[in-house]
Amino acid sequence: MPEPAPVEPVDPAQARELAAIVAPIAAFGGTASVHVVDVDTGAVVFDHLGNVPLNPASNMKLLTAATALRVLGPSSRMVTRVRGAVEPGGHVPVLVVSGEGDPTLRTEDLLVMARQVRDAGARTVDEVRIDGTAFGDGELPPAFEQQPSELSAFRAATAALSVNRNAYVLELLPADAAGGRGEPSPPCAVRVDAGASYFDIASTATTGGPRSKLTVGLRHETDPDGRQRLVVDGNVPAGSGVISFRRRVDDPLRYFGAVFAEALARVGVEGARRVTVRASGAPLPAGLRLLAARDSPTVARQLYAMGKLSDNFTAEMLLEAVGAHGGGPGTAARGIDAQRRTLEAAGADPSNATLVNGSGLFDGNLISADAIAHVLRLMYRDATLRAEYVAQLSVAGVDGTLGHRLERLPDGFAVRAKTGTLDDVIALSGYIVGPPGARTLAFSFLANGVRGQHWSTRALADTLVEALIAHEQAGLARSEQRAGAANATAGVAAR
Repeated sequence: MPEPAPVEPVDPAQARELAAIVAPIAAFGGTASVHVVDVDTGAVVFDHLGNVPLNPASNMKLLTAATALRVLGPSSRMVTRVRGAVEPGGHVPVLVVSGEGDPTLRTEDLLVMARQVRDAGARTVDEVRIDGTAFGDGELPPAFEQQPSELSAFRAATAALSVNRNAYVLELLPADAAGGRGEPSPPCAVRVDAGASYFDIASTATTGGPRSKLTVGLRHETDPDGRQRLVVDGNVPAGSGVISFRRRVDDPLRYFGAVFAEALARVGVEGARRVTVRASGAPLPAGLRLLAARDSPTVARQLYAMGKLSDNFTAEMLLEAVGAHGGGPGTAARGIDAQRRTLEAAGADPSNATLVNGSGLFDGNLISADAIAHVLRLMYRDATLRAEYVAQLSVAGVDGTLGHRLERLPDGFAVRAKTGTLDDVIALSGYIVGPPGARTLAFSFLANGVRGQHWSTRALADTLVEALIAHEQAGLARSEQRAGAANATAGVAAR
């Protein structure tokens, strides 16, 4: 646990200035929790309700990233393996595909592994058995059930074997022309981008005139064979080209199996290639050997999507990978236990936080600004992890979700931070780094109850950061003046 922060008075003038910046949030009917510390000394620079737990939105990813680096390590990778017993003539009764939660796999990666299987001598495959037992059963992360009818890809399920971020692309292809007067409307073709055998498409979508309004309805059902049934209806304007929608899959493991079976067919591996899912505890066939493997990017590299682009899927996958570390199935609950240990290591009180998921999506997570600032300080002071942790954060005015914010900072100053946005939440937490002689500050700004005031609240967060930088800049100038006066006095004394 870090040493206690020294007892130092907060600059009264600076505190009044920063409090005035935060004050309008209460006028919105909202609440702000703000905490700023010197990362070297731990001295509190400013605090406003810093110990009040609020919904952090995507600032929750700061705790997830810290926990992933501390538990998994920056250089660790998730390995996806394909095993089987190749019999004479290239027959493989069962291919077993096992995964460790790689969130980056795409159809193209599965094609590469399928070629490795073929090059290992496989010519026909009876069964593709998907072994996702390293994680749970491929369910929605906690709190994602708050929008049960939402099919968008941003709330995809997690699984130890995941491809295309557990989402598919539904493509609608209208006819070139609508039917003539008195003629029935021609159908609109419907297809998916990958894993077609996983889907059962029932479509009554038609092609309308070129000026007809696009109306498409889509709902998910499960057919008797366990496939995901897509019920599509509506009207698509003629000549509008391919129209695409990206939506989540309901059963990630079966979808992965369908995409991999499809990849085998594309590289010339024949056979039934029927897809099954290994149950937890079920034995594997004997005599399997490694036929193909794929290493994920390092954990440090995976964090870029989470920190700079605020990717929810990567956050939830990493949380379960943390949960799987050391044995046992990876679950969100086990990952959250590790998050609590990170808070303890940072000197924050885990009992003052409610931790639900790794991404901060939806309602449920509650954490205070001082706890986030403690985590930021912990990671900055860890020389073995600092570079990777700071690198995954957006650079103000340069990239990520801060690419167009805080663009005109004074020379020598930089802000690396994580944004957060929900209907009722605006958050910004990270680091202010200055030139030599300036303090490095860790700050956390959490505002709740600001629905309809997003722009104004973001502006207040940015103004707070700019005021902190201005104060540090003024302190540097005073230090330089004192140094200059001291040098001049020393010169006179020497003469």
